Amino acid sequence: MISVSNSYKKRLFLKLRSNIASKRKEEVEKLKYEIEEEICKIELQDDINKRDYSSLCNKFNNRDNNEMISLFYYKEEIGSALKDLKRIFTEDTYTNKDRTIPKKYSDEEDYDAFIKEFKSLKENLFRILVGDFKTIKKYIENNSSSVLIYRGKPEEGTVLYKKYKEVFEDLYNDNLSGDKKFKKSFFKLFDNMNVCPYCNRNYVNPIYKKEKALKVEDETRKDNFSQSPDIEHFFPKSMYPFLSLSISNLLPSCGFCNKIKSNVDTMKNFKSPYEIESKDFKFKFELKEVNKIKIKIEGGSEVERNIEVLDLENMYNIAHSNFIDEVFWDVRKYPKQNQEFLESFNVSTEEIMDMKYKEKFRNYFKEDEFNKQPLSKMTKDLFMQIKEDEE
Repeated sequence: MISVSNSYKKRLFLKLRSNIASKRKEEVEKLKYEIEEEICKIELQDDINKRDYSSLCNKFNNRDNNEMISLFYYKEEIGSALKDLKRIFTEDTYTNKDRTIPKKYSDEEDYDAFIKEFKSLKENLFRILVGDFKTIKKYIENNSSSVLIYRGKPEEGTVLYKKYKEVFEDLYNDNLSGDKKFKKSFFKLFDNMNVCPYCNRNYVNPIYKKEKALKVEDETRKDNFSQSPDIEHFFPKSMYPFLSLSISNLLPSCGFCNKIKSNVDTMKNFKSPYEIESKDFKFKFELKEVNKIKIKIEGGSEVERNIEVLDLENMYNIAHSNFIDEVFWDVRKYPKQNQEFLESFNVSTEEIMDMKYKEKFRNYFKEDEFNKQPLSKMTKDLFMQIKEDEE
């Protein structure tokens, strides 16, 4: 519902130890900056298919400290996982936790296709891990028939697919969701975003309580004092496991939206917050009875499934109708004061308009600030409709 920046500066994060020397930290930050600038150069190429992300490998693969940067750390982890998967799929037996497991993969019909796709995936890891949202989407479109994509029910996938999916889910759980350093650094990419981009209703600020204030010896309990929002995969990792660590496929989300969106395939008529525009959604307010407003959410065909899958219209009517009713009642209760406010608003400069709006509605007027507070989009559309009605 609200847009999120997908800038090249928002696609790398760091894994830094708290006791790292300041000089080394500066070196890591400098390397990150150089990689960002190279990504920017690559994406000056308008034709997405011609963007050559392999230059990142050529220039930075052997640089000191690159293991502290998400892109190179994940590239190595996924490369290792692909090698293990190929070995597991190929060998007669393999050992896992002191058990010898018999061969059960290479007889499957799609065996050769999986081995071929693993090779292609390895060659495209930089594109997948750090490319912008359009690049990822184009990659999916170009590889829509790949055995690495499965749009059916997860439990009905082949044994090969289930094993591959399991490995990539473990990669995500071990190297982002369950890794404190990377997870905290990931959320810093969104430090100017306070609310869920899918619904614009709930706060998504991570909370880190200072350890000095905890006084808890049990490490398990201590972890419970730090809370973070969900990390949401726009393209579900159950259908597109290879995107489980792709930054342009990841977003902070409220738990409600993450659960209700779940494993829905978002490839068609569903826009990512990375591609949302302000004109895509519009709230409309209809007076159904005395002091009772019905909220409608309008959107074009490209976002019709955003509205449907996330149940936005129903959710707003159930949770926020009282707020809307009170605002409308205020307009009718004090018509003269509100008319004076609107008249003064119309002749104000942009900055004065912003100030007056915040005083009246206690929310943000500028669209690029809708990420700061819940209900900002709805409140702005409500104000605009009141303004139009009064005129």
